Amino acid sequence: MGLKISSGGGSDGRYALGQNADINVTPFVDVMLVILIIFMVAIPAAQTSIRLNLPQAGSRAQDHPHAPLVISVQAGGGVFVGDTPAQIATLAAQVTGELACRSERLDSASIHVRADRRTPYGDFVTVMDALHAAGFHHVGLVAEKI
Repeated sequence: MGLKISSGGGSDGRYALGQNADINVTPFVDVMLVILIIFMVAIPAAQTSIRLNLPQAGSRAQDHPHAPLVISVQAGGGVFVGDTPAQIATLAAQVTGELACRSERLDSASIHVRADRRTPYGDFVTVMDALHAAGFHHVGLVAEKI
């Protein structure tokens, strides 16, 4: 307690109690620890992160025995595998056939997708989704240097 009540009238008596100026900090520490735990639990839940494997600027391209297969998406919706026109419905079969002609393994093939600046995002996602559905999960995106 912060204050003791003296018994009797005078403070010089046998039963006189002095003042106690100590502050009990236990409730304060308990409340601060509870708040700390709440923040420790809430902060990671409030953060969203996207895992990206970004290349470093100015670094050399990775050494690959074959040139990458480039898939181009035009603004009008045209899709090309290399220089050959393709359709979204047959894109997976055409990419697989092109990689078979190159004698490349499908799991280690280097595929790059490039799109025109004016290409609608939906067209680009459709091409990426077709590649993902065909089992090509390691696809690079091509951009120009600024």
